[in-house]
Amino acid sequence: MSNEKKIEILRKVPLFRGLNKDELMELFKRAKLKIFTKGETIFAEGEKGQIMYVIIKGKVRICTIIPGVGEEALAFYGPGEIIGEMALIEASKRSATVIAEEETETIGFKREKLIEFMQEFPAAGLNILWVLVRTLAERLRATNERLKPIFALAKTF
Repeated sequence: MSNEKKIEILRKVPLFRGLNKDELMELFKRAKLKIFTKGETIFAEGEKGQIMYVIIKGKVRICTIIPGVGEEALAFYGPGEIIGEMALIEASKRSATVIAEEETETIGFKREKLIEFMQEFPAAGLNILWVLVRTLAERLRATNERLKPIFALAKTF
């Protein structure tokens, strides 16, 4: 894959839009392309999180198992979106399972490689962190909205 193609791919990702050409090339050096087949588990709830993926092409389902109920789909993500971002912030277990809904092309970033990049390029790192914060805030807001009917229903019991 040419350098221009690599830059073009990363530039389409909102997480990296504020980075210049040199920063994007340095970032790509620390990344790994990975394709997941339809139905393949990208990561499972409870696993240790050490990698974040950016979806380039395809669609994934974020889900969890609710005891006595079964699988509950929490969200669906597609191109340009990130999954596993909490692994970058804290080295803890995965909070949900992610499954490829169709063949899904991703770019993976190991936690230590992205931290290394952010230390080497602090302005770019700050940009990435701000986008991550906004992404997490949007997802938390969406979760809060999904929980409102559940809390309302719980009060009736």
